Amino acid sequence: MAILLVVLLIPITIQLKAQAPIIGAQVFIEAGQSKQDVETWFKLLADHDMPVCRIRIFEDQIHQGNDKWDFSRYDYAFDMAQKYGIKVMATLYPSESKVGSFKFPKNPEHQKSIEEYVRKVVGHFKNYPALDTWVLQNEPGVKDYTKDSFSSLKYKEWKAIQKKYENKNGCRKNYPEFEMFWRDYTTNYLSWLAKIVREEDTIHLTHVNNHLLFSNLPQYDFSQWMPFLSTLGASIHPSWHFRYFQRQQYTMAIAADCDIIRNAAEPKPFWVTELQGGTNIFSGFNPLCPSKEDIAQWLWTCIGSGAKRIIFWTLNPRCCGAEAGEWGMLTYQNKPTDRLTMAGNISKILLAEKDFFKIAKPVKSNINLIYSPESMILYADKLISSKFNGNVPGRRKGAHIKSIISYYQTLTELGIPSNIVQMDHFDWGLKTDKPRIAILANMLSIPAKYKEKLYAFVKNGNKLIVTGLSGFYNENMENVYTSTDPFRKLFGATLMEFKYVGDSFALKLTDPQVQLPAHMVKGIIKTDKAKVIGTLDGDIIAVRNKYGKGEVVWIPSLIGLGSWQKNNDSFAAFLKEESKGFTQQLPFKLLNHTKQVMLKTMEAKGSYLTILVNMRDENVSIALDKKVKKKARIIFGGKLINKVDVRNIRLAPQETVVILWQ
Repeated sequence: MAILLVVLLIPITIQLKAQAPIIGAQVFIEAGQSKQDVETWFKLLADHDMPVCRIRIFEDQIHQGNDKWDFSRYDYAFDMAQKYGIKVMATLYPSESKVGSFKFPKNPEHQKSIEEYVRKVVGHFKNYPALDTWVLQNEPGVKDYTKDSFSSLKYKEWKAIQKKYENKNGCRKNYPEFEMFWRDYTTNYLSWLAKIVREEDTIHLTHVNNHLLFSNLPQYDFSQWMPFLSTLGASIHPSWHFRYFQRQQYTMAIAADCDIIRNAAEPKPFWVTELQGGTNIFSGFNPLCPSKEDIAQWLWTCIGSGAKRIIFWTLNPRCCGAEAGEWGMLTYQNKPTDRLTMAGNISKILLAEKDFFKIAKPVKSNINLIYSPESMILYADKLISSKFNGNVPGRRKGAHIKSIISYYQTLTELGIPSNIVQMDHFDWGLKTDKPRIAILANMLSIPAKYKEKLYAFVKNGNKLIVTGLSGFYNENMENVYTSTDPFRKLFGATLMEFKYVGDSFALKLTDPQVQLPAHMVKGIIKTDKAKVIGTLDGDIIAVRNKYGKGEVVWIPSLIGLGSWQKNNDSFAAFLKEESKGFTQQLPFKLLNHTKQVMLKTMEAKGSYLTILVNMRDENVSIALDKKVKKKARIIFGGKLINKVDVRNIRLAPQETVVILWQ
């Protein structure tokens, strides 16, 4: 079957029962392992109350050539999983020598062999009692384009059916069509795999785990995936995925990863399909061995973000290949490490409090951080500056997503949840009696199709905060200020010019009264009717404009990146003031901005859970702004707490404290 360049929508009707989150691990099955070892691994999972595992089914280990298939190694693993009550998430893994597998077929013959493998594996294991889920592909995404490749032919087919560019002002089209092709191609390949699985098995769940989210987001069109997926997941490996972050930011980055996937998956569940569980020395960008405190922080962060499953990579270290001897949660003698013990302890708490966790959901706010695939692509591939290894972050890959994460981190340190949502997936026209905030942080490209949506969003009583170089280009990389100036009425002002002013400078605002660190460029505004709320050296640099029932705050300087690199105290004061009318309903917040401290809140029928994480290497005392009258009971951590006092909750270095309020 050829891969069609249209989305093959395969509706999933399988309903997942409500259950408390469960924790598991990858069991790595490969040649040379004894049956005793394999059984030991499943027994260890059961002993630690971890009732789910993931198994990668390598074609190279089962396909003997021609039509000869030997499943015996995996048959035994599935039998042991059943014996110890472990659910199996089976990852399809056609023949490939790379660690992460290929992402697309290499030619029509390769595509046929993939289909044969999928049908053989699904047909063989679909009746095994331990089987729970098919993982269609491990970590989709990452371009593999060459001129003579199969993907190149598909690109030409895709390009032939795209809408033709209308040249209205003499500009040459510079739409990132090649990069956007990969979104469609990934979607179609996954939907093709899902179709084959569904033809063989209509019972079990289908799932995909994304990876390197802070770089690969432009390749993922989640809204087009969810019709053929039961759940959506992510691989989260600090050693691989967190090159934008400092060590003390890793837990916050995990929270952002989770929130991106949760918002993309809703209303379906999301899982953390891979979470780093052991030492990485050679097989990643940054060497790291998580501590047991890390494991606690990361697990509770995933749980507090709404993950229904968290699967560690891996239980047992593999013996050969690029990751040999690394990543495991067991010693080489099959003994539990303190990391596995910690995971088991948290599993026991989830079981003990299952009535709460079964129905608990993260408490959300109406603050939305909007990301743009087009902007990420421009920064990564299209700008001339993307080809240089300069030291100016505002010119480099990641400038858009890091601006967003700066807002996310600062809001998190205020105890205010926020939603990270792709621009095309955000419901701009949602009718609600609760006003919302949408933040466009250094969104370099705003496609023309969003003009009316943004106007309507504000007119209907919502707030739009626009900062940095947002809207500098449209989708075709045309500078809008030299042509249409599409947002002049919405902003009540226009841009005179951007000035490059160096790495760091300060902006003083009058409404609210705060001085913000900024980076790289100063946008100089010409106001029509907007209220001036900031000037610098005689230039207007910030305005506030009423439009319809809502308002726009426009600061065309990189205050997100400026705060990311410098002190974010004043940035926190700015966000707290701008969001105060939108966060009053939150049951818990942090009373004060507290650096490197995170609050996650969950709710279930009037009961609440607060997860407090201290990412510092020193004691910290925090105060909660508590709006509900409930009694506190600590269910995890609390070594420095005798009695919960919301005005003085003490956390030890790297400690996580979890409090149930009922």
